[in-house]
Amino acid sequence: MLERVALASLLLALTGCAASITPDLVVTYVDPEGVTPQRVALLPVTAGEGLEGFRRMTADNVYADLRASRPEISFLSADSTLDLLNEHGLAQPYAEMVVTYETTGVLDKAMLQQMGDVLDVDHLLHVAVRYSEGSETKYSIWTGYDTTEKQNLGLFAHLWSPEEGDIVWEASGGAEVSASEFETTRSLPEILNVACKELAANFPSGNLSGTGIDSR
Repeated sequence: MLERVALASLLLALTGCAASITPDLVVTYVDPEGVTPQRVALLPVTAGEGLEGFRRMTADNVYADLRASRPEISFLSADSTLDLLNEHGLAQPYAEMVVTYETTGVLDKAMLQQMGDVLDVDHLLHVAVRYSEGSETKYSIWTGYDTTEKQNLGLFAHLWSPEEGDIVWEASGGAEVSASEFETTRSLPEILNVACKELAANFPSGNLSGTGIDSR
């Protein structure tokens, strides 16, 4: 019996267990006058290099988690938003506005107001996703050199008000993993799932009751 227990313990040590995923999203700005969104359009997700294939997954996760976490708000999916922007000839102007915003921090107020009218919403949510990984080695007199594998998935969320023509809420962070030599790293979808749920949990509450107007 003791031999079996010892063998099981050895196999566990060799195979390792999955490292935990730690959410680390922080709300970095809230409009001093408060934010109570009622109808929110999710804009197409911006992805960092190598993450282009995760744009749709990120958008779908954020949409599903927001609907579950904030049922009092009506959400327009990123796909529906893009369809409407294309239908009204605003897709290219919107893309140009995002590029300008990411480089200068300046929003086109007239464009925001036009988008709000076309989409019939009072707020627009823009999300960017970034991912990095690497290793960190430290020396201990007790254990020698220990290497930790680091994974970090960042979500950068900006809530824009067409009426004000400016940002009214923002959050940054996401989720991270630190895997020791006896732990396995986590898949990107697993980390993304935790990060999206954390974003939804920190999203501003709406001022309507019920299950939303007509989440599309």
